[in-house]
Amino acid sequence: MSAVVQIEQQLGVSIKDFDLDESMWSALTSSIFPGAKPESIIMAVEYARARHLDIMKKPCHIVPMSVKDSKTGQSNWRDVIMPSITEHRITATRTNQYAGQDAPVFGPMVDIKFGVVTHTVPEYCTVTIYRIIHGEKVPFCHTEYFEEACSTTKDGGLNSMWTKRKRGQLAKCAEAGALRKAFPEEIGNEYTVEEMQGKEITVGGSELFGDQKKIENDLIPVGYQEFEDTHLTGMRDLALDGMEALEAGYAELPKSKCRSHFWSIHKESLKIAAQNADNQQGEVYEHSPA
Repeated sequence: MSAVVQIEQQLGVSIKDFDLDESMWSALTSSIFPGAKPESIIMAVEYARARHLDIMKKPCHIVPMSVKDSKTGQSNWRDVIMPSITEHRITATRTNQYAGQDAPVFGPMVDIKFGVVTHTVPEYCTVTIYRIIHGEKVPFCHTEYFEEACSTTKDGGLNSMWTKRKRGQLAKCAEAGALRKAFPEEIGNEYTVEEMQGKEITVGGSELFGDQKKIENDLIPVGYQEFEDTHLTGMRDLALDGMEALEAGYAELPKSKCRSHFWSIHKESLKIAAQNADNQQGEVYEHSPA
């Protein structure tokens, strides 16, 4: 039984219902969204189709986030489809009024302590977007401050992406804010994955920084978010090398409740990606964009 047939039986749908063939599904599961749950990939496909976007160009991301019910106070982890900065750029370009942007302008370098580590970071970043309005090139500026925009782990430290790409991540957040100001009707108040990583979504309330709120779900082990931030990308990369590499990677994960919780969430999708990798060795798929 092929991996696609297994998924179709599991979900109770046919991938053809979403204008996908087996080669496209293989690319989605093994290259574009490796390790993601099949139902989450379907959500991403539907998201892109509704917005007339090419899912094969990855205009959106599948982001595991803590979602809190404001009424019960309970939190649970679920996959959320979020736009990337690329989608905001596409939306702006489609208006035929987007007139480019200036290079990001960074503020002075300052020392800020996150958790137990002090980082030297740009204090802020300003991005200016231009839009043609009644024949005039009009600037829209947005300034984003590092301390307010950055994503942190549960212990208050910078997460891995913001540690490695301090200027790059801050510039993306500033650009997203400027695009929303310049194209409010087209983009609305939609935040990008770069801005929302490390936050907790409160259903019926506002978004809260993960390091400012204690996740009130006893099923989630202490330190799990940091564990996932540290290991998920690596495990997805190993899955692309096949089942043997995935099993070796799992054996090297630190033994803990976090590992058990991590495996219970991601085991199925990682194994599917690994099986696809094993099945595709030596094969080349040809497909057209969605």
